[in-house]
Amino acid sequence: MDPQKHPEECIELNKLCEEHIAKDLSNFERAVLLDEAEKGRSWKRAKSELTEFKERIPCLKNTNGVRCYSIDEMQSIIATFYTVLFKSNLPIYNERRGERRITRNFDFSEVKNAVKSMSRYTKPEKDGIPLELLRAEGEPLYQELATLYTQYLTECRVPEKWKQSLTELRYEQGDKEDLANYRPIMISPIRYKVFTRCILERIRTTLEEAQPVEQAGFRRNFSTLDHIVTCRRLIEASRVHRLPLIMTFVKYKNAFDSVEPAKVWEALEEQGVERIYVDVLRESYCGRTTVFHPFYNDIEVVVEKGLRQDDPISPHLFSACLEHVIRRCKWDNFGVNINGRRLNNLRFGSNIVLITDSPEDASEMLRRLDEEGSQCGLTIDTSKTKVMRNSFSSGTPVLLEGSSIEDVDGYVYLGSQLNMRNDLTEKMKRRRTDAFESIEIIVKNTENDKLRARLFNSTVLPALTYAGETWALTKSLEKQLLSIHVSLERRLLNLSQSQQIELNYADVRAMSKVKDVLLHVDEAKHRFAGYLMRAKDGRWSSATVRYEKKRLPGRPALKWADSLAHRNNVYDPNTLKIITCWTTIAQNREQWRRSWDPRKTNRAD
Repeated sequence: MDPQKHPEECIELNKLCEEHIAKDLSNFERAVLLDEAEKGRSWKRAKSELTEFKERIPCLKNTNGVRCYSIDEMQSIIATFYTVLFKSNLPIYNERRGERRITRNFDFSEVKNAVKSMSRYTKPEKDGIPLELLRAEGEPLYQELATLYTQYLTECRVPEKWKQSLTELRYEQGDKEDLANYRPIMISPIRYKVFTRCILERIRTTLEEAQPVEQAGFRRNFSTLDHIVTCRRLIEASRVHRLPLIMTFVKYKNAFDSVEPAKVWEALEEQGVERIYVDVLRESYCGRTTVFHPFYNDIEVVVEKGLRQDDPISPHLFSACLEHVIRRCKWDNFGVNINGRRLNNLRFGSNIVLITDSPEDASEMLRRLDEEGSQCGLTIDTSKTKVMRNSFSSGTPVLLEGSSIEDVDGYVYLGSQLNMRNDLTEKMKRRRTDAFESIEIIVKNTENDKLRARLFNSTVLPALTYAGETWALTKSLEKQLLSIHVSLERRLLNLSQSQQIELNYADVRAMSKVKDVLLHVDEAKHRFAGYLMRAKDGRWSSATVRYEKKRLPGRPALKWADSLAHRNNVYDPNTLKIITCWTTIAQNREQWRRSWDPRKTNRAD
């Protein structure tokens, strides 16, 4: 068709083509998401893989705060910013090492396990070798890689290509025009990641044994819930016993990108890692370069410090370095007394909480942390570091280098909203928002009732009840949670509020086929409580749950363990005294599992 002779028809034809292309893309995306859902995989990951175009950075501010819109100026800002960020302040480590002796060669089973344990969404670097290719080749390739890895370990050298990486800039939060609010993610070669994962499996036990129970990040059998329940129990106990409590939430500036590798190797040797593994890791970090490609041209930057963000071993290296720092802070006399032990800090990766009973102690701990951390390249971000204190604490400000740290009424710690009243109202609002964001994806992509119900239970309920194991639910909060759940069911079934009112609640539940939210929370809490009572490693989550002290006169607020006690304590029918406490029952896994009864309530009627 000639556009000049039939302009209107061509315009209509172009519109129809665009509509059909958009429809085909939408159907393709929907089919992929449904396939991932049926296989029980992550929708979020699949959706990011389907994204064809990345949002471009519109403008950046230079060091003077002036907005720059041209690509050349923005590329110059990126090059300058990351050249300074990745510039080491320590001299190059050139000490001659002693004789290295390899304990044992890598075998194909180690490589096979390393490849299988890697996420299927692991991105290939510029060598273009995807993880699926390594998996498809199977045992012959694993054997060849094992031979090469043994050679690299014996000779303490790695290929030069492994020292080159691509870096993606991912926006986190804050001002989009400030480069400090973007996280640089270095994408290393797949074969390098397999190599470091093999090393990690050999040194993991040594690294974890060097970590105290205060560190819960990137450790087996620990989770965010351990620290969240510890914080909630501390707040709860301080309210009941009217004790001062100050929690200082410390944030570092670009923690992973600023740490000095020389200090990391020093920490590894201090914590007992075999020298041969330290040396080969040190070699892989020498002479690194990375390439940014935010626009059209490559920006190459020399990397002298920082840890690779996508490297499986990096979180463990950072934890080792942070432990190296905190050992030198000498905080033994600070903190709060929990059953004869001093609790003065909690760590999850780079997230640190300092726990004290006076602002003066908090200031001193913060000063020591900053002083020791600065020697390893770590700088405390005073704008993001916050202090939360209860009403029984002194109002004296917490100071760092003469500047006071901002006091806040609430803080989002590890995804959970904390405040000194243990009020869950604000948290319920956050959970409601997250749950409705999750349900919209389900409603838009599938009409299969059975699949909808399964996705609701696996994605929406966890979003609504994140950290529900740590909640102490009052009757009012239970009603609020149930109300949110009813609204979600209505959205799932595409019912109006008037239609739902006309129906019986049991009929709506039969139509939606989803799990009851209160039952879900109670069951998860029951399971988590048993896990805490059976823990024998001295973790603070178990210690704070067991913490008891003679309470003051007056009716106390609802405690975390009250619902567990009401459901599971065994009483003498004549004297109504406790024969067996729930904490004793929970130490036996089978007995605790049998004690779960969904018909029981959380309180006396």
